[in-house]
Amino acid sequence: MACAQAPDLFYLGDNETLYLRYLNSTRQLQNAKVEPKTIKAENKELITQLWRDRRMIVHDKAAYRKLVDGGDTATTQLSGGCRRAAAIWDDNRGPDEASAVDYIKLVKPELLLNDRRPTRDDLLVLLRDFKERYPYYRGACAVCGSETEFVGEIKASQSEETAAKAGRVELRSCDCGHVTRFVRANDVGYALHASRRGRCGEYSACFLSVLTALKLEARWVFDTTDHVWCEAKLGGEWVHLDPCEASLDEPEIYQGWGKNGTLVVAFSERHAEDVTAYYYPDQSKDVATRRLKDGLTDGALRTALAAYETRGAGYDP
Repeated sequence: MACAQAPDLFYLGDNETLYLRYLNSTRQLQNAKVEPKTIKAENKELITQLWRDRRMIVHDKAAYRKLVDGGDTATTQLSGGCRRAAAIWDDNRGPDEASAVDYIKLVKPELLLNDRRPTRDDLLVLLRDFKERYPYYRGACAVCGSETEFVGEIKASQSEETAAKAGRVELRSCDCGHVTRFVRANDVGYALHASRRGRCGEYSACFLSVLTALKLEARWVFDTTDHVWCEAKLGGEWVHLDPCEASLDEPEIYQGWGKNGTLVVAFSERHAEDVTAYYYPDQSKDVATRRLKDGLTDGALRTALAAYETRGAGYDP
């Protein structure tokens, strides 16, 4: 961990030059010096408190998860996926669907008629429009549009928490001197109509709200290889939809990317299903090996998914 002499702002990472540039760009500390420090396992509570106090910038997210959660394994990732799925389904559903309706009105308002059932072609139109209207954010500077460098993540400000229901913000430094704050929004209305900026995390939640606003059975799909998407039930079968790729019914697309699948879970509001074999059909033996290496047993998986399905107030996997 690197620590600036003043103000009391900590940085978990090893790119001191980038950290100093951030401090100088934001005028938090001119001509700052960095003092390296060693973090030990017993510092977990300190690290957690620094994050809560917005005094910790996390560049090395794997190191942070190792310190706070004990590691970055399929088991800890599953806990995070269950937590996120519960938040998507339990928080703000009414306003999220209302924001999705506003989007549908822009593209295919006829789908909102009571007797109109969306077809595959309808959904493909929405997917293609969504990808064009909401391009995947790759880190462009908010001022000059140039490429930026990832400084780290920091806890969202109070105003960002209120407006976007965000828990974290990505800080990106540009050669022009500006630091872009990419708010990782959990509010569908904010992502669709305010920032219009996101990645698969934002866009999968947004498109899930589009599907449910159209009265379709839908699921949010979580892959431990760092991607999320949706499914909708069409003709009695679950069909894959990825708004970042404008992809419909192409479940093996991720295997084609060269991803090494370990765990994929589809979350409906009150049900969770391991669908790894559907998305990585050629990797069954490797999936078993990876899960064994990560300590994810079949029993532990069943327990985690059952806890999600029976969750109540205060659920925190």
